Amino acid sequence: GRTVQSCVNFCGGRSFDRLIGADSISLLFTPFINRWNGTDTVQLRVFSVRPDAPRCPSKFIKNNIHRFYEPFLQAVSEDGETEGLPPVYEGDIADRVGRTFAGLMLAAFSTDGAERILHELGMAGIENYEICFNTVPEGIYSGNVLLIAPSIQHLPDRGYNTVIFCDEPCHTGIYEKIRRAMPDASFERLGIPGDYADICSGFTISRAEMGLYYKTIASALAVRTLSMPDLLVYLCDELSRPPHQTVFALTVFTQLGFITDDGGKAVRMLSSGFRSLDESAAYKYVALMQRAD
Repeated sequence: GRTVQSCVNFCGGRSFDRLIGADSISLLFTPFINRWNGTDTVQLRVFSVRPDAPRCPSKFIKNNIHRFYEPFLQAVSEDGETEGLPPVYEGDIADRVGRTFAGLMLAAFSTDGAERILHELGMAGIENYEICFNTVPEGIYSGNVLLIAPSIQHLPDRGYNTVIFCDEPCHTGIYEKIRRAMPDASFERLGIPGDYADICSGFTISRAEMGLYYKTIASALAVRTLSMPDLLVYLCDELSRPPHQTVFALTVFTQLGFITDDGGKAVRMLSSGFRSLDESAAYKYVALMQRAD
């Protein structure tokens, strides 16, 4: 039967984000006797913990789709072109991971790309890798990792000698951003297109909702001074909207010249020099809606 055992993992807080969405986890531990207030109890001292591969990749990705939103919004906001596409890796990716002891990063940008590689590795029984979302936490730089929905601003600059792109990013300029962030790594790609429709659908905001955002921002700034982070929290609470949609709305308003944060200081409404959402300045808004359709 099941046994519930108390554990202690000193400085283990940095692992929490990786573990919260896992089906199950694996521990490396030693048992010890904890003597406290005259009572002896058996505890497990945890030295290392990692999430296991999900039993159902599609359900796992669906439950974690919120982790794709912010990196995707960052990616579509990036400019630039690539100096050349990485070469295509045509071998068996599961075999490649299984033969690699450490230093290999797999990067999956889309939900279907992440689900596909998780399924391939699971079917092959490959377990010598860690699953991370957005960034690689401190402490696991030497092992293999599957980085899902990578945040371009938070990539490790060392520890990995090879990066394989499991699907294509939303635009090719991302390749160049990652090359610069990880100068010591070599790069390959599987050449499989990424499907971003389900991610884009998370940003679906009607024009009426955008108008409500605008009116709420104007009302709030008329009576108080707010920084951009403070305004984000206020809007999420006031309108009961998820953070990724609110960040998207603020991004659109900033790009259209409706608001400015004065270089990171207080947000101000601008009374001139902006365009309507119907004009081409809202290209990112329109592009995301088209992808969602």
